Parts: sequence; C-alpha cells; structure tokens
Amino acid sequence: MRILIAEDAIVSRRLLQQCLQQWGYDVVVASNGAEAWQLFSAGDAHFPIVISDWMMPEMDGLDLIRRIRASSGSNYVYTILLTAKSEREDVVAGMEAGADDFLRKPFDREELRVRLRAGERIIQLEQTLAAQNRELRQRVEEVETFAYTASHDLQTPLRTFGSYAQLLLADYGKVLDEEGRELCEEILEDALHMKTLLDSLLEYSRIGREPTPAVEVDVKTVLDWVLHDLRPEIAETGATVQVPEGLPRVVYPEGRLTQIFGNLMSNALKFNEAGKPVVKVCCDEAAQVYRFTVQDNGIGIAPEHADRIFNIFERLHTRDTYPGTGAGLTIVKKIVEFHGGEIGVTSTPGEGSAFWFTVPKAGERPCSD
Repeated sequence: MRILIAEDAIVSRRLLQQCLQQWGYDVVVASNGAEAWQLFSAGDAHFPIVISDWMMPEMDGLDLIRRIRASSGSNYVYTILLTAKSEREDVVAGMEAGADDFLRKPFDREELRVRLRAGERIIQLEQTLAAQNRELRQRVEEVETFAYTASHDLQTPLRTFGSYAQLLLADYGKVLDEEGRELCEEILEDALHMKTLLDSLLEYSRIGREPTPAVEVDVKTVLDWVLHDLRPEIAETGATVQVPEGLPRVVYPEGRLTQIFGNLMSNALKFNEAGKPVVKVCCDEAAQVYRFTVQDNGIGIAPEHADRIFNIFERLHTRDTYPGTGAGLTIVKKIVEFHGGEIGVTSTPGEGSAFWFTVPKAGERPCSD
C-alpha cells in the first residue's frame, strides 16, 4: 500500500519513512504541503493513506486535507494529521477539515502502527462498499434496460390484440351473442389498460436515458401550462387552485418540470372527496434549493402508506375507485432525484396531503437527462 508523507521537518520525515518502509509500505515523501498536493494530484498517483504535518510552509496540513477530500472521488483516502497541537479546538478544526485521525509529535512507533491498521480496515471497508455500489448500479441499469426494451417491444403485439378485438366487433358484432361481444369489449379495455401501463414503464425507463436539455424556466409559466391542461378537471370538480406570485426561474428541463407539477396537481384534484377541492402551490427558498409544495384538502394518506405510493404500479385504491396506473408518483420521484432534488409527502387521512420536492439552484448541480 502506498503512503504519502507531507512533513517539512527533516528528522521527523526520515523517521516516518524508515518506519513505514520497514513495515512494507511503499512510501513517497514531500517536504511541504504544496509538493504533497502536486504528487497527490498527479494523473497516475493513488495514495490510500496520507500522513501530513499540520504546520508547513506554502500549504499547511489542513489545506492539503481539504483539497484531498474535495478531489479524491470514489477512492477513499485515509488521512492522519501529524501535529503537536492538542487543544480541543485544534482537534475540532482538524476533523472539520477532513482528517480521519491524529498522531501527536513526537510520534510513537506502536501508536503509528495501530492507527495505520485502523486506516487499512476503513479503506478495505470503503473499497468493498464501492464495489457493491458499482455492482448495484450495474444491476439497476440492466433492469432499466430490460424494462425499456420490454415496454417498447410489447407495444406492437398489444396493438394487434386490440385491433383484432375491434375487427371482431365491427365485422362480426351482429353474429356474436351478448357474451361474445362483452368478451371482445373486455379485451379492448384490458389492451388499452396494458398500453397505458407499458407507456408508463417506457416513460420511467427513459428518464436519464434520453437526454433532455436543462434551460432557464419560469416556474409561473410552467404552472400556467399545467392549469391550462387541467381546465376540464378543474371545471368538473369546481376546484380552487392557488398559485403565488413571484415564483422563481430555475434551470431544469422544462418538460420534466411540467410532468412533476402536472402529476402532483392532477392527483390533488383526483384523490379528493371534498365538495370543492382546494389546491395550493407554495415555494420556499433555502440556501441551495427551492422547495415547492402542492397542498390539497383531499382524502389524505395513512402514515404507513407514505412510502408505498412512490413504488411503481403501487396502488392504494382500485382502478374503479380512482383510475390510473399507479406509476405517476414513481416517475415524478425518479425525475426529481435524477436532477439532484428530494421529494416527500406530509399527510393526514381525511384532511389532505402536501407533496413537496426540491430543485437545486442554478450552478449547484448539472441538471439534464
């Protein structure tokens, strides 16, 4: 295992190097923080462990550790801060900079060996976790590829089934008895429902697969379009929809943002047994995100079902009670999380729900799929 030493004191640097080499480590030494950073950031360099003095010219140990933490990516680096400082505020400052451990000067050989062993165990655990995450991502990609292919390829035979049922009714409807006509109508109904399910699955698998450019979007304009599309439902239910003024502009794929608001507001109108639904859109600004909320006075969700509603094709009610595929919130969740946001719900059965999601401010995270 390679270890990088950053130490400006010659005697301490040589003692460290000798100890580590005796224990079988591949050791690279630097006389100050700037030199250590140059070695660490070299394209072909990888140092699982870095031992750094605190006080050094040009770049001190805290600055070196901060840079390592910001650039190490998926390869975890275990950092030990070598220092004569021992006050509580010094320990806190070192840990906040990203140090994993401390070694006090003058260092003890056995203490150094014990701390290195601890570092090796943590590095091994991190490597195991990283490998498991890579395997999990690969499995997820395989499942999504299968879902995309299956939902796409099944469209053609499904259309054929529906067409045959329509031809039977059109050409032989008078010949068929009542039961035969009912069976054909059931085939048509089920084929239409299956097409809706496949369309939802295909849309879910497309998120992140087919690039959609992120642009500067006026949220008020997006909501105006959503309300325009929902005019029949609003008129039928007599709903009141409240949208605030002064909504922000965000950097987001416009179509995806329209999907999010469209689904949440459509659900607010659909899952509602009040005399007149009331839907309220809110926006709160935090340091790095905007948090949007779609609140309603609908049927609400029991706490034990709050997570289930985001599972694909998960339904809390029958299709006869509330039509739909059960994929809408799953698609919304995937869009929100793919673009660096979070989503959740607070709800009281019989009193309504408040679905919220966050959108990173421009520059916080690249936002396109």
